[in-house]
Amino acid sequence: MAFKKYILSHLFPGKQKLVPKAQEADAAEQAQPAAAQAAEAPDAAAHIPSLLVLPAGHAVHRLFELWVRQTGRRPPPRIQLDDPGILPEGWLAPEMERLEAAITAAAGARLDKLKPDGKAKTGEEPAPPPALDAEPWVFLSAGQLAAWMLVFPPMGGAELSRELLAKALEQNKIAFGVDGEMLEKLPEAPDCYFHLQLLAKGRPAVDGKDGKIVDFFARQVEKEIKADEFGQVDYTAISTIQNANKGDAICQLIPHTEGEPGMTVQGKDIPAKNGKKVTLPKGRNTEASEDGTKLLASQAGHVEFTGRTFQVKSVLDIPGNVDYSTGNINFLGDVHVRGDVCTGFFVRAVGSIRVDGVIEGAVEAGADLIVGKGILGGPQSIIRAHRNVFAKYMENSRVQARENLTADCIVNCDVYSDGVVQVCTGRGTIIGGRVSAGQGVSAKVVGSKAEGLTTILLGGLPCAEYERELLLREIGEMEEQLQKLENQPDGPAKLSRLSKTRMKISVNRMKLDQMDKDLAALHEALEGMGKARLECGIAYAGTEIFINGKSLRLNRETHKCVARLADDGEIRVF
Repeated sequence: MAFKKYILSHLFPGKQKLVPKAQEADAAEQAQPAAAQAAEAPDAAAHIPSLLVLPAGHAVHRLFELWVRQTGRRPPPRIQLDDPGILPEGWLAPEMERLEAAITAAAGARLDKLKPDGKAKTGEEPAPPPALDAEPWVFLSAGQLAAWMLVFPPMGGAELSRELLAKALEQNKIAFGVDGEMLEKLPEAPDCYFHLQLLAKGRPAVDGKDGKIVDFFARQVEKEIKADEFGQVDYTAISTIQNANKGDAICQLIPHTEGEPGMTVQGKDIPAKNGKKVTLPKGRNTEASEDGTKLLASQAGHVEFTGRTFQVKSVLDIPGNVDYSTGNINFLGDVHVRGDVCTGFFVRAVGSIRVDGVIEGAVEAGADLIVGKGILGGPQSIIRAHRNVFAKYMENSRVQARENLTADCIVNCDVYSDGVVQVCTGRGTIIGGRVSAGQGVSAKVVGSKAEGLTTILLGGLPCAEYERELLLREIGEMEEQLQKLENQPDGPAKLSRLSKTRMKISVNRMKLDQMDKDLAALHEALEGMGKARLECGIAYAGTEIFINGKSLRLNRETHKCVARLADDGEIRVF
């Protein structure tokens, strides 16, 4: 009778006055150990993030006190989310919030079931609460990859049994990854009630990995210029050639993997993404291995990446000089001349050109030009590279570089570079001549003590503008030739030559029109115009500086010279 009234006092707090004081004290005295026991777990393990700490008076604690009152001292509630090891990073905090809300609702609903049906008449005792069997309660993770179970104890009903557990699994549709061993032992376990247990684990989906290419040759070769302790550079050591023998592996394909679908604890499929497929960057003179995982060189040569594919270019190796023994060289690849390019001969290559000796003739490289010694081309020779030029020295030559130009010494040369001209190693001097650079000039010394004229032009697109100048000069020469032909006596030879000359003039004028359009577009897109500068340790008197149409002539020796276009549009030397 005392226990019944104790339960009623918890279910109907407003009716406690109906219980005699002696019996109320007796009930409180017996419930005190249970309340203290229930509070032990939060105090002992409040620092455990996965342990749910519920406030005093929570529905779970009220149910626990009722149960202890009925059965005696029992292990206190322990509601802790065991890590299933398959949930994504950061899962615990949001799941703890969901768990608190869900268990509060479940325990509250359990308390509501204990309320007696109907209202008691005046003067009569309230009807006894209904008997409740043990109730397994299941909590699912947000993605249904894990399930936990907490069993509420019976209140006058049947104890936990395997039949009740099977019914709970069926009601919650738990069909995959169930811990059968735990369920087998749970009904006889001393802590089967008010303890959250890991019930089932799903199988997470595993996305496939993207395929990738592992390179054995660099896609972009870095050209390092290293000076020794004396500031000297060994230009013969600069190399952009990556040699490969026939059958060498250029790169390897790591295949993509298929995704592995997962499954929830309720038996629902979780789709997975397949990895992205990649293909071997197969270019000219390359082939795939038998298993299709490696790209091999099908011939010996130079490996180069063209932006989309690897290709093997043949390297033409000239063991000596380019002279009468070899004739002129015109090659669709890279050229390595181990001697000199002699006067009167030229070397043209679609790729890079490397000359270990001296250039006295003409050279045109579709990529880089590397000269181990120096350039003595003469005014009639054209030294041109569509990328960079590296040379020990340059003297009395006309040199063009579409990108950057680097040397130890430049003497009486006409130099055109759309990038930067760097003369900072070795002697690091620019003496005489004319140096045009689109992005700037750096040197140790510019000019000479004799105050000879040394011209530095900065900004614009020097190479393109110089080529336009050459084309205009060629058109002018052809027009003069056309006038001379028209003054000659008529004849078949004259008509043939007139026709050819007019055709050449027409073609060149079309080239000039297209060049003007391209130059206009390039100038509009060119960033940093007017920001090019001259930087040098010493600039001697006689040095003339031009920046975007403005000019300045130095009339005294200037140390640590920096010349640039100021905000007012004039050249200033700092």
